[in-house]
Amino acid sequence: MNSPLANLLARDLSDIDREEVADVELTLEISDDGDDAEADDEPIAKSAVEQALYDAAQLASHTGVGLDVFMKAAWSAYLETHPEVHEKIERQALIKHLKMLRRTGKIGLA
Repeated sequence: MNSPLANLLARDLSDIDREEVADVELTLEISDDGDDAEADDEPIAKSAVEQALYDAAQLASHTGVGLDVFMKAAWSAYLETHPEVHEKIERQALIKHLKMLRRTGKIGLA
């Protein structure tokens, strides 16, 4: 149980300032491939990622880490390994902010 997510959760996360976390709208896309599991199907083996998340969730549960802190740590770990996602979110937030400023007349259109 030595995954990066488990290591992140093991750190002291009490310094997380919720006021500094920007509101981000996320969309979860779930596709149905029509291959629903039946009751007599064999259980599907967990991927390494699913197992690491399961291990981290167990660690969080056993150490009293709450859901919000766990999800924040998981999201932070994901963003650390995917800087392009972080950049895309920042770019979308900037565009949204600029549109709001234009709507309210605080900046003009160029």
